[in-house]
Amino acid sequence: MRRLQVELLDQKLEAFLPLQEESMPTTGWIRFVRKSIGMSLRQLGERMGITAQSVSDIENREAESKVTLATLRDAAEALDMRLVYAIVPKHGTMKDMVRRQARKLAEDAVARTSISMSLEEQSVPREELLREVDYLVEELMRKNTRTFWNQRDEDRA
Repeated sequence: MRRLQVELLDQKLEAFLPLQEESMPTTGWIRFVRKSIGMSLRQLGERMGITAQSVSDIENREAESKVTLATLRDAAEALDMRLVYAIVPKHGTMKDMVRRQARKLAEDAVARTSISMSLEEQSVPREELLREVDYLVEELMRKNTRTFWNQRDEDRA
């Protein structure tokens, strides 16, 4: 069931993937759009039912990443635009993200086992270890237990 959910989420986020590398203008989107279309603070304020100073405060909060989604939505509406909001993976798709986590867990498990076996003078050929990692990745992705996301990158350093 979880695999299907990941696939459906990937489909929903597909349109956003080209935007993964995009970032907000340093001034924030509201100020950027407002200035680009030649709208004054006063004009946007009138459309939003607030003062020009309040619009300026909103723009400053957005540039500092301290604005609410509701406020962004209101500003977008006043600009005759729509707020589009999404959280996307930093790299690739959701399925890729799950696979990377499974690979980390599998590599850790195989490395621990390999160390134990080499201490007992039962070393395993590298090709066999790689096959075991691949097998574990598929198993972990299929099971995706409650502890799947317990370990983070910085925990591994």
